[in-house]
Amino acid sequence: MVNSVHPEHSSYRAPARAKQEFAKEKMKATAWLDDSSGAVGKAYGLKTTPHLVVIGSNGVVAYDGAIDDRAGG
Repeated sequence: MVNSVHPEHSSYRAPARAKQEFAKEKMKATAWLDDSSGAVGKAYGLKTTPHLVVIGSNGVVAYDGAIDDRAGG
């Protein structure tokens, strides 16, 4: 999981706080990267927030795009 939220945004979570929230909600993330600078998202050309990439067990990208078609949060 890559978190691209800027630290000044109200939904930003510091890594320690995000991990606590994940544990509370029983969310499983094999990795968590703080990309508050946006460098990773820009490097991969991500266009939506949130942006979802599903990689199949064969290592091939199965889906790359928005999580849903709603314009709002």
